[in-house]
Amino acid sequence: MARCAVLAPERDHRTVGRELRLGIATYAAFALFFVVLNTGVQAMIANHVWQHTHIADVRFDLRLNLWKIIWIQISNIIVIIFSVGLLIPWSKVRMTRYRLSCFAMSAVASDLDYFGAAERDRVEATGAELGDALDLDLGL
Repeated sequence: MARCAVLAPERDHRTVGRELRLGIATYAAFALFFVVLNTGVQAMIANHVWQHTHIADVRFDLRLNLWKIIWIQISNIIVIIFSVGLLIPWSKVRMTRYRLSCFAMSAVASDLDYFGAAERDRVEATGAELGDALDLDLGL
């Protein structure tokens, strides 16, 4: 009885190295694409939500620059990778500073006094929700 063996074609180490580099480059390109897409969509949604939010005559405004926030996010990821995660707090502070620098509230002073007096006795989780929306972590 004759046996027939099917052998995989031999590949040299240069071909394997090229395929590995191509795979890593493809993975990096997809990761970069999704980071840019996710960050951009989140920034546009946050801008829209805060620009259309008002309480009585108090209006809020958020003007995140799309390319600046994408740059901050990508550079934060690079810094975190090279610091082996030690600069995660720094990157969170950096992103929060930028977001807060683009945030504004407009109201007439008498409106704020009236609003503060009316809401002083009412307890809600608005502060906690605002912290979640801006991704603030104030744990003690």
